[in-house]
Amino acid sequence: MRWFEIKEMDQDPQEVQSAYAEIKDNKAMAAELKSADPDGRYDDQAINLAQNKPVRHIRAFRVSVNDVKNAIKSIGGIEQAPDSKQATLSGQYPVIAFEKDKIKYAVVVSSKGLDAENPDSFGLSRKETAPSGLGIPAGIYKRQELIDKTKERVEKRYRNKNPQLADTLLALLDNADKGGKDSLPSEQMEYISSYLGTLSQDYGEILAPLLMTAGSDQIEIPSGNEALVDVKIPGKGNISVKALSGSGTSFKAIAKYMDEYEKAIEEEPDEEKKERFNILKQFHPKRGGKNVDKIIKAVQTANTQEYQELEKILGTSPDDYKSLVDAVQNKTGDSDYSTFLKTFYPIMVAGPWGKPVGLPQDGKYYMDPKGDAPKAKQAGKPNYDADPAAGGANIITYALSVGLLNYIRRGDDADKYKEMMTKIVQKADAVLGHITIKSNGQLELTTTPFSDLEFNFQYHAPSHLPGNNLPGFMAIL
Repeated sequence: MRWFEIKEMDQDPQEVQSAYAEIKDNKAMAAELKSADPDGRYDDQAINLAQNKPVRHIRAFRVSVNDVKNAIKSIGGIEQAPDSKQATLSGQYPVIAFEKDKIKYAVVVSSKGLDAENPDSFGLSRKETAPSGLGIPAGIYKRQELIDKTKERVEKRYRNKNPQLADTLLALLDNADKGGKDSLPSEQMEYISSYLGTLSQDYGEILAPLLMTAGSDQIEIPSGNEALVDVKIPGKGNISVKALSGSGTSFKAIAKYMDEYEKAIEEEPDEEKKERFNILKQFHPKRGGKNVDKIIKAVQTANTQEYQELEKILGTSPDDYKSLVDAVQNKTGDSDYSTFLKTFYPIMVAGPWGKPVGLPQDGKYYMDPKGDAPKAKQAGKPNYDADPAAGGANIITYALSVGLLNYIRRGDDADKYKEMMTKIVQKADAVLGHITIKSNGQLELTTTPFSDLEFNFQYHAPSHLPGNNLPGFMAIL
């Protein structure tokens, strides 16, 4: 027997022969899971090292963990514990790994409000209860037609699999029809308590216009290409039911207004104004590239103190994510997490913000270990250890992003940036419909024309997924 045959015998045959799913495998498996669980939605997801997704996987929506496990079992899959790569696919949602025909698959059950301790719990994915998510076609509806169509779609989507959610959605609909002042049964509100915010924004695209209309009024559900407008009410305006005061709204929604603003300032002699706009312009959808690329280019354009310190440490000027990953690899390579943090910590304290920006929650401990180590999460050390160059670049990109947020909102030109953002967004002919589903089921709606609001820059993302949300704008309420 030859030496390499002996070596192969010492290894687990399953491990040697099994391979991660490729695109054709994943798409076929998504279809199999859908056939076993028709009420669920299963989407193939590509590898994305910038977001710490090292293997191809499937995202499941409108299902519980047990639904997914039952579907896997029914098609002959064998459930296994997620390996080190599969385990990093999500730090927020459950990851279910299984194998079939010597191919390794992973499913991320992605639903807001999912109770990780209860395998039968359901959550909601973003936009699931919006008109488009429920399958309500774009078009003009009489008020009662929209109510009837929504009831039909809710019944079809949720009655068999999640009757309690169906009852609650219908109760909210009836409440909106009557003006929103009624309280709902406590058991219904407790059931949706963990995703009230998601429902307020998404189902709010149906509830808000019902609160603003009566009788034979018409309501228009616009096509998906109107990024800022969620609903139109003839005679009352274009309504945006987005959470502008929350995590922000992408610059994609105001791209045409950015173009108009840029044209308007072309002939102005104020070069500093043009330079300020050029920083925001890096997030214009026409710029192309990934979110992390746009962030790094914007920070480089602004030449923030954090970026200047990065240049000193690296001895180079990265202008996109790949060049940053390569530069981190050259600087710290596979150094341990503590060494990486100490090397790049000067970036986090370069600005005059009073505290480090972008330092992971476990960073303080690993720079100066005292006491018990913090509980491992996906961000911080686990993310870095999985891929030191990419994980390190993610932490740096996040620190640069927070530095840019502070530069725009707290720096010397903060008022000028706020004025610029306000002038751009106010060009939109829209009304902010700020709807809240209260904990007792009552509905509260306030409406304010964009022309009466002020706006500012916004950014929010996890430190290990800095490109998860692109910087955008938010209303100052």
